[in-house]
Parts: sequence; C-alpha cells; structure tokens
Amino acid sequence: FGTMKQVQAFGPQDLRVVDVPEPAAGAGEVIVEVRACGICGSDKWFWNVERHSEYVAGHEVAGLVTAVGPGVRSLQPGDRVAVNNVKGCGECPACLEGAFIRCPNTVEHMGFGFSERIAVPERNCLLLDPSLSYEQGALLFDNWGTPYSALARTSMGPGDWAAVTGCGPIGLAAIGLAVQRGARVAAVDPIAERRQYAGVSVVRADLISGKKCGTVGNSAG
Repeated sequence: FGTMKQVQAFGPQDLRVVDVPEPAAGAGEVIVEVRACGICGSDKWFWNVERHSEYVAGHEVAGLVTAVGPGVRSLQPGDRVAVNNVKGCGECPACLEGAFIRCPNTVEHMGFGFSERIAVPERNCLLLDPSLSYEQGALLFDNWGTPYSALARTSMGPGDWAAVTGCGPIGLAAIGLAVQRGARVAAVDPIAERRQYAGVSVVRADLISGKKCGTVGNSAG
C-alpha cells in the first residue's frame, strides 16, 4: 500500500512528520483522505508528551472517501464526509441510533486526524452537504455536536434565557444554537478577548466577565 505522512510526538514540544504505512480498509471500513482537521483544546497533551507515542492526535476530521472495504453500502469513493471519532460496538441500541458515546459495551476515542489518510468505520461517517466546506465539516461532531446534544434535551424556545459559561469554540456554538432557537443568551467568560469575539460573532448575547458568578461556580463545582 505504500507510505503516507503522519504527525507524531517524540517528546515535549517535539512534533515530527514521519512516514508510516498506508491504512487499508477492512470490512465495513472506508479510507478517508483528510482535508481538514481541527485542533481541540484536549489535543494540548500532544504538544507536551513525555516520550514518543504512536497515538496520533486530531479528532475533528472531514475529508474525501478514496476507497471502501467489503460490505460498505452507503458510501463510495468521491463522497465528502465528516468523521465521528467515537467508536462504539455498532450493535447496541445506542450505537444503532448513532449515539456511540453512550455505548454500554465499548467506547473508543479514535485519534488519527494528523495523518494524510485514515481508515474508519462506515457508520462513523456523515455525508457533507455540498454547501459545507471541509473546514466547516470538521467542526460538526465535536464542536457543534456537543452543545447540540445538550440543547436537544431541553425545550428551549423563543423568549427563554440560556446561560453559557465560556466563550470558547464550543461555547460560541452553544450561543449560536440557542440564538437560532430564539432564546436570549447570557454568556460568561473571564477573558475579554473571547467576550469581544462572541459579541461580534453572535447577535443578542449579553456578555458578562464572570468575576462575580460565584453561584454558578459553586453549583457547577
């Protein structure tokens, strides 16, 4: 299958591009050529790893399907997809609904995005709408999916208030989704730059410094 490029960590602040074997698509798997990969806050360990690790960071991925393995029916080469990095058993009720994170049997967080190509289960891929770029697609599962899952459990609607603590990437997505539902938002963040960015990017959000939000802090632990 030849080789491809991949980023690996060899020590503190020592990232290297190395040659590794190309992945092969097993049964029920597809090969995705990575076109965009986000850098999540949880990836910071990759920058400070103490020793060489073959675990590859990067779990916010979108790309192009280039090959399919035996048994794959819903995807074909040329499809543009976003990739869910959470892998479940694929057989339980939660997995059959696509909620791999709630799988009671096995939950594996796949790291792979800092590679040219990856092999992933067919069921972990979501076809991208033509209107979405790869960069937008890379944010669908982790960045937007996390707050969407939380809001989906509520009856929030026009006129309701939503409190969002933190105006980072996921917080901004939560604000946007709440505003889309017609809710009024109080966004809290101690970092002035983030509050300013939230004010520019999101309409109808009241921004608070968070310095006097002891009640929220105590309740959230």
